Amino acid sequence: MNKIILGIRVGITTPSPSSTMPRYAGVEDKTYNVTCYITIKKVETDNDYHLVLSDGTHTMIGEIPDPSCSAAGSSAYVNDYITARNFVDAHIASGNVSNVNLPQVIVYGVAFVDPPHGQTGAAPNNLEIHPILNIQFVGGTTGINAANTEILKVGVFPNPTNDKLTIQIDSKVDKLDDCDFRIFNSMGSLVKTMELPKASTNLEHTLDVSDLSTGLYYYRVTKTGKPLYEGKFVKN
Repeated sequence: MNKIILGIRVGITTPSPSSTMPRYAGVEDKTYNVTCYITIKKVETDNDYHLVLSDGTHTMIGEIPDPSCSAAGSSAYVNDYITARNFVDAHIASGNVSNVNLPQVIVYGVAFVDPPHGQTGAAPNNLEIHPILNIQFVGGTTGINAANTEILKVGVFPNPTNDKLTIQIDSKVDKLDDCDFRIFNSMGSLVKTMELPKASTNLEHTLDVSDLSTGLYYYRVTKTGKPLYEGKFVKN
């Protein structure tokens, strides 16, 4: 992983981009942390989140894929996409915002040289953070799941499931009180919230999901409204 300020990053030498070029060794095969401000958020026609990243002088683009897209949904990083999009929805908005006003953030993701096609905020070298894998406030945690890796393990089974879904939570520190289980459809809309029983550090509870239609769902475990963990399951 390379830690690069935005001004240096937009000065990286890149080839003339094309839709058929192979990944550019030494740049597009690396991940980067970029400290910046998010100034614009747009939802593209393919439902990807388009973010304009700025250091006050330079801009570049960051993109978060739509996890309901078949390619993104089958990726090993789909939970990272979900977490990053939830950060944007929680701290910016779920729609388009042309004047985002947030504290400084660190954006982490993979480099991509995108052919110019009229994008808002494109860097002069056409370099983007695409896909974004994580967004955090400067001095904050590294994401919902990553922040809780040492203290929280969550699993749901069977997955795929039919009518019943069992959740297991193992917390080494936090008390499991005032927690709930929120289910979102593939478009990111909240469809169901279920309160979880109070527990000390370990919890196993079976939930009724018989009213859900067949398809892919995302879940979020929260405590007093604060997200703790996110994942996905399939309903048969």
